Amino acid sequence: RLRAASADFRRLWAEHEVAVRRADRKTLLHPQVGSLLMDCETLVTPDQGQQLLVLTPADAETRERLELLRVLGTQEFPTGATDTPPR
Repeated sequence: RLRAASADFRRLWAEHEVAVRRADRKTLLHPQVGSLLMDCETLVTPDQGQQLLVLTPADAETRERLELLRVLGTQEFPTGATDTPPR
């Protein structure tokens, strides 16, 4: 879609001026779902003026925990306030 919609994008895409600088594996600790094992790639422009960090789940367990986190993110959590008026 982007290539069809933008001449600038087509030109930049054809130039391929982004390269993988580094691949790594990181463990993130989340307070609700625990340990998340992530593959990490850092993409950089040739002059290294910009970087894009791309994290993807490294295993099935992490994918499941991220899905749980997505669901938890839609939930409302109590704040300590009540909806019941005082008597």
